[in-house]
Amino acid sequence: MDLKALAKLVSSKVERSADLDALLSQYGVTLSFREKVKLIELLPDDISVVYDAVTDRFIVYKNLARSAHTV
Repeated sequence: MDLKALAKLVSSKVERSADLDALLSQYGVTLSFREKVKLIELLPDDISVVYDAVTDRFIVYKNLARSAHTV
């Protein structure tokens, strides 16, 4: 699986926030925990990710202030 291409897809599809698994499942993609961590490392700086240990999921946030300054 091309994680770089997947990182571009995730960053383009997140409007404000999204559950990473839900976003990936829309495209028929399932990743292991380790693969998700590698994917997160490839995301651009205007994307933040929080791991919710209680629900065992990654929440992806687009930093709107940062992305507004990006051309």
